[in-house]
Amino acid sequence: MRPKPTRALLSGAAAVVSLYLLAACGGTAASAPGGVGTSGASPQERSRIAPAKHGISRPIRISGRNPVYTQEALEAGIEGLMVVKCVIRTSGELTGCRVIKSLPYLDQEVLDATRTWRYTPVLFKGKPTAVDYVFNLRFRLPPRPPPQAVAPGPVP
Repeated sequence: MRPKPTRALLSGAAAVVSLYLLAACGGTAASAPGGVGTSGASPQERSRIAPAKHGISRPIRISGRNPVYTQEALEAGIEGLMVVKCVIRTSGELTGCRVIKSLPYLDQEVLDATRTWRYTPVLFKGKPTAVDYVFNLRFRLPPRPPPQAVAPGPVP
């Protein structure tokens, strides 16, 4: 039985670490610096990849839910940075998401949340283009409520 998740405090949900265009601009996945993978891309998209340059619009999330803390992660006091890499397709759908840097008890919850995300397409030279995109997700535990004051009373 899966525990009921609790809301997470999440910041920096979409920072680019490496962005490579899967476009008709020459090059191959093997020639991309750092060996950037394109597992979520179609074979046609994988055949053409080029480094990102000026004239590229940044994707903006338009729908989807934020990941939430699982009960296990809350109880274990898990905080930190999780890194997930996906392909943002020309339709704005995310595919091929995989965890690059994990946090205990949160991997599946984050992957489930990314399946609901939709983005504006990335434009390169005015045309929608599929891109590899790296998301940095920072998890911070929610603040604990202050201890309740007990009114002094007679000592029995």
